[in-house]
Amino acid sequence: MKTWHRLANALLPVVAVAAAFLVGGLVVTAIGESPFRIYAILFRGAFGSVDAVGLILFNACPLIFAGLAVAFAFRAGLFNIGAEGQLTVGAFLATMVGLHAGGAPAIVLVPLCVLAAAAGGAVWGAIPGLLRAKLGVHEVINTIMMNFIASGLTGYLTVYVFKEPGQMIPHTARIAQAARIPRLGDVPIPGNPQLSGIKVLFQFWGIDLGACGGISMSRGLEVTIG
Repeated sequence: MKTWHRLANALLPVVAVAAAFLVGGLVVTAIGESPFRIYAILFRGAFGSVDAVGLILFNACPLIFAGLAVAFAFRAGLFNIGAEGQLTVGAFLATMVGLHAGGAPAIVLVPLCVLAAAAGGAVWGAIPGLLRAKLGVHEVINTIMMNFIASGLTGYLTVYVFKEPGQMIPHTARIAQAARIPRLGDVPIPGNPQLSGIKVLFQFWGIDLGACGGISMSRGLEVTIG
């Protein structure tokens, strides 16, 4: 029975993607185009070169890690809808470190940016966590609200505090060269050894989370290591 459930869970994304392609093909056919030609263009643009594959990974990595943040909380019985805000704050703090600690070597600065990003996302996620634990405020509501606060706060700081002078489009100055991750051709490599090491560390320890306290209130998290 467990094998069947695992097989069904593995096939479910495949069936979903196939259904999406089928529905998309029907829509394309309805407007008078060939779905085979359209899908050929789509796949050629996505996988037709090293740069194309690199861009996919570059754009997918933030989504993957945000999804892991949602899944991590979900395993504990909580709905973390605030991954977008946590990612925004973490990215902003990583940028600040890259801007103001440019004198450090890359071997120090890159991990420092990663730690700053992790700390920013953790602190931003801790706020709705505390509201949930102490006041019983539902995490779906306050994490969504924190997304808008993160967007507004970082946008304000970018436009009015850290905006690069003389630029029409508001953005910060470029981060130090030492803070930038390596590139694959013309595309940045979407990740670094520090993030990979963190993932391997969690898998090696075998962290298992479960929510305590039922549906009404999660009173704590049980963490088993080993």
